[in-house]
Amino acid sequence: MAATTTTLYQNTTTTNGWTWTPVCSDIPYSLNGNQLMLRIARADLGLGPDPIAFNFHWTDNFQTNDIADFGLDGDSAPDGRFNYCYQTAPPQPLGLLADDFESGEQPGGANPGPTAAIGA
Repeated sequence: MAATTTTLYQNTTTTNGWTWTPVCSDIPYSLNGNQLMLRIARADLGLGPDPIAFNFHWTDNFQTNDIADFGLDGDSAPDGRFNYCYQTAPPQPLGLLADDFESGEQPGGANPGPTAAIGA
């Protein structure tokens, strides 16, 4: 029978290197074809209730203690310095500032207006 749990580790090194400390030793997982699914409790990641947001990077078969080797040894996803982002609440919409750009006038009188007209 195949294993159905794994261990979550945290890098607790405060200098350049890797010191892996177990956080939870009964993380359930399953395999479905080429997909690996993990179920990690928020508390095990130090997270509380919604909303939450965090970035993560997946690596496998890392060979050395040099962070620069992420791009050389094993697998890493996403590539390079990119991260996956997870959030439980949608991002807040951006507000647009109102101005009168077409006329050349800006709020607060910073721009007194056009000084010449094209084709005049």
